[in-house]
Amino acid sequence: MRQLSWSLVMSFTVVAGANAAPTQAPPVSYGVDSDTFHPVKAQHGMVASVDAMATQVGVEILRQGGNAVDAAVAVGFALAVTHPQAGNLGGGGFMLLRTASGRATAIDFREMAPGHASRDMFLDKQGNADSKLSLTSHLASGTPGTVAGLALAAQKYGTLPLSTLLAPAIKLARDGIPVNDALADDLKTYGKEVLINHPNSKAIFYKPDGTPWQKGDRLVQKNLAHSLQLIARQGPDAFYKGEIADEIAGEMAQHGGLINKADLAAYRAVERKPISGTYRGYEVFSMPPPSSGGIHIVQILNILENFDLAKMGFGS
Repeated sequence: MRQLSWSLVMSFTVVAGANAAPTQAPPVSYGVDSDTFHPVKAQHGMVASVDAMATQVGVEILRQGGNAVDAAVAVGFALAVTHPQAGNLGGGGFMLLRTASGRATAIDFREMAPGHASRDMFLDKQGNADSKLSLTSHLASGTPGTVAGLALAAQKYGTLPLSTLLAPAIKLARDGIPVNDALADDLKTYGKEVLINHPNSKAIFYKPDGTPWQKGDRLVQKNLAHSLQLIARQGPDAFYKGEIADEIAGEMAQHGGLINKADLAAYRAVERKPISGTYRGYEVFSMPPPSSGGIHIVQILNILENFDLAKMGFGS
């Protein structure tokens, strides 16, 4: 199977993003870096992501004359290379943006349940919920939305060709990236529990002697570079109807997954009206359902309006 990613979800917005914590301990480990506070100021624009290399891609796109959406799309594809723990082609996400004319809009490219998904698909033979089925098996994968969503955003709201926005990610995958602390730690924990059981993943993220790549090693992802090149040449059809779709459907059929070529061909990213509210005279826009974050953000701000935050002091 063409290399897509480890994980199922890439969730980000042009403005802000958040991930909800799981309600119960998963059957595998997930590395979480400690939060740090690094204030940065800029006059004309700013790019932020979980990875410095991907962030630099966005900065370079802005320098080439791209707009904020161009930068976000380029960063999204770059994260598929530099942050395989979460940034990926095989997942989905949300994008919230505001046009130069002042219109706010939201793009929903979250994964969709395959057509053959059923109510009891994550239950064991005794009828109990099996978290391994819902988190790490082929059944856990929804029909991916990342490629469709980023392509839609670029086509409708960007200014540069999709091939230009994919070029930095292709180069990073082809030439390789230095493994950082977070990736090395995750390969040692999560990788040992899951990735090592999948030959394709093991061939990419592990050395020939069976040990994971360590900090400072160079990770080359030629299969991923090939997939990105196909998308750059053929657009999202390469992923949803072409060679990559064949690979995904074949992998799923071989290992008890549900995604087939009809699911992939039918996938559509959807543009939605954002959730809106107010906070101390400001108008706030955020992501609508199926994301729960937007509603929560507006609710939290409505509550905070009743408290004198300035009196509490910065960082309190």
